[in-house]
Amino acid sequence: MFADTTETEGVPVLRFGIVGLGRISPAHLGAVAAAGGEVVATCDCDPTRRRPEYKYYSSLEEMLRRERLDVLSVCTPNWLHTDHARRGLAHGLHCIVEKPLTTDAEDARRLGDAAAAAARMIFPVLQNRFNTLVKRVKQTVAAGAVGELRAVAMTQRWYRPDGYFADWHGSRRESGGMFLTLGIHYVDLMAYFAGGEPTNIRATVENRYGRAEVEDFVAASFKLGGADAAVTFEVQPTAPGAANELRLRLEGTKGVVVLGGGTAEKLETWDCAAPRPPDETRPRNEYGEFSGSLALHPDLYRDVVAVLERGARPTVPYAAALSSLRLTEMIYEAAGVRPGGFRLDTGKALA
Repeated sequence: MFADTTETEGVPVLRFGIVGLGRISPAHLGAVAAAGGEVVATCDCDPTRRRPEYKYYSSLEEMLRRERLDVLSVCTPNWLHTDHARRGLAHGLHCIVEKPLTTDAEDARRLGDAAAAAARMIFPVLQNRFNTLVKRVKQTVAAGAVGELRAVAMTQRWYRPDGYFADWHGSRRESGGMFLTLGIHYVDLMAYFAGGEPTNIRATVENRYGRAEVEDFVAASFKLGGADAAVTFEVQPTAPGAANELRLRLEGTKGVVVLGGGTAEKLETWDCAAPRPPDETRPRNEYGEFSGSLALHPDLYRDVVAVLERGARPTVPYAAALSSLRLTEMIYEAAGVRPGGFRLDTGKALA
């Protein structure tokens, strides 16, 4: 299973390579150590990003050819995920792939097929499933304490400065869109709680602030299994330091649960018979002027180690991540838009 693992007191240590040393890479580098793994080498095409404490390559192919690795962590811009994961698979590696898996659900399906053919695993980065509050809510819903789910709604309003869109994040082709880039975490939690297939989707996708090619507002309604579902998503140019807003509301025949805060870490409403769980207290990923989702990458990496070393089942199955990606894509399509802002009818960008 392992390429040529280091051993600590007779226990094999998974050897990781990291491709992409941008904003999210410190979360991955720290998570490898927290999970008891070893960062063997890193790679980025920009040499100014190299970290002196790690071996560095400017070429992914060279790193894959020269180093003995078990896992490749793909932390590059969205549009490169498929290519870089395929390269890792071709070298016999398991892959951890940052969200979104790809910018196209069909690409993600084919990538999953390639992993199966190579007898390797791809671990999607949807770390909010490791949120302890989210896990308790999932257990409560599964146990029937809120009854049959009748409605699930997500409201996400996050701040991003103008500079955020200056690189690939503002590109239709390279990011796939803001809803795909920032909304996928919480669309995934909606699917995680409700289950079932999405149907009857109605949606609008807009570029309200005109700061980049990509959209900054999405509203959608649909059925998710037996529940009515609704999404409101907005990326706001509000003043620096403005708090992100995130709410997930679950309504059942026996109760209501509302998760809030900026990343579903706080319990706003607990109206059901089950014991009230505590809030998630772990911090968010901070990026200077703005923040992201919870810093739960160590849990993800521990999960990877458990799967590869002990045969555990992954907390985030590839099929579930693919379904959430497809749901996001279906919302774009219901508005007549491809991910990233191309209109289906004309091929032109959003106004």
